[in-house]
Amino acid sequence: MKEKATMRELVKYTLFSVACILCLPGLSFAQQDINTPIPPNSVTFSGNDTTVGVDSDGHIIQFESPTGYEHIGVGAFSEGYVVCYRLPGASVVNAFDVTPGSGGHGFGPSDSIPGGNFTTRTTLDGLVRFNQVVSFDPATRALTITMRVRNLSSVTLDNVTVRRQVDFDVDTGGALGWAGFINNHANSSRDSVFAWNDPNRAPSGRDAHQMELAHLLGLSDHTAKVTPGILDTACSPDSLADSGPVLNQDRGDTLQYNIGLLRPGQAAAIRVRYSRS
Repeated sequence: MKEKATMRELVKYTLFSVACILCLPGLSFAQQDINTPIPPNSVTFSGNDTTVGVDSDGHIIQFESPTGYEHIGVGAFSEGYVVCYRLPGASVVNAFDVTPGSGGHGFGPSDSIPGGNFTTRTTLDGLVRFNQVVSFDPATRALTITMRVRNLSSVTLDNVTVRRQVDFDVDTGGALGWAGFINNHANSSRDSVFAWNDPNRAPSGRDAHQMELAHLLGLSDHTAKVTPGILDTACSPDSLADSGPVLNQDRGDTLQYNIGLLRPGQAAAIRVRYSRS
């Protein structure tokens, strides 16, 4: 435990103490936005008043847009991936890495080139390879991530799912950040999930923005969800916003791809996009 809390931590603890008093559903101490140490960037993209950082394990650790407003790399950041599968007759394997510097769970070390734009990891049991390639489009302030999951085994895997999970903290970090980890969250039925702030909530001289995680390519069986935990690692977490937006809370957001069967040597490709508006 730290001997002396920073002012930002004290603000966070106060916000979430109030949330617990109000009994917001699904919130626990483990889900609070406490600080995570910032690892070094593997690659940084910039353009159109936007800077995006991705570390060597394939996490987004910075999404500052415009300059002064950080939306991901703040608090218990940040973002990552969940891969689940099952050998016939065995238990489901739940491999994930959603926290930079943690090493993840169920994955071996990353194979990447410093300053490169790709990451490859193999699960500890050697059955699945997970590859990511990232690219940035300054014109649309968008980071695209192409993910490929491949069955390395000699048997068919079932219950295969892949998720992209993010803790959007829109307008919270950076020199101009003001939102205090509280955003509105919503999802379409399948193709996008987003977090935003109402303009009338922004202090004088500050702006309100929106971040979106959107589907670009992949299986027809996919869903968009607002998750109870900010960095939820379940294979198929609950969805909070199917009947309407979740307002003024700190929640997670995800796109989930239900692959089902993956035969020996078979791979499935998925592409998603992060953007700011």
